[in-house]
Amino acid sequence: MRVGDVMICDICGVNIVGTVIDENEPPPFACQVCKSKYPPALLKATCDPFSYALGLRDGTVVDFESAEIHGEWVTIKGESDHTYESDESDESGWKRHLCPRGVDIRLSEIMWVADAPNGS
Repeated sequence: MRVGDVMICDICGVNIVGTVIDENEPPPFACQVCKSKYPPALLKATCDPFSYALGLRDGTVVDFESAEIHGEWVTIKGESDHTYESDESDESGWKRHLCPRGVDIRLSEIMWVADAPNGS
């Protein structure tokens, strides 16, 4: 984000000084620390709601539509009509729940993130 002549990282909020700014770079504008720490698809999910998927260390795959990064955690959200509630567990042993406020996941548990996993 540009505030006057200062660029601010959309992810961590740090002022970015002495950075060459590419005005054609798609949002979010991320500092080099955030770009090296977070996968590009996860950064994109913070500003471009779409179809994404991520895989956790235990093999669980989670579909989501947007993300908010909070330091070492990420909140992922999806539309409630894409989730369901059941008393039975799926193959991984996880029960499905509606989570209208999102799900917080520790970043260290995420092994991969995909943008448009089913095509665009």
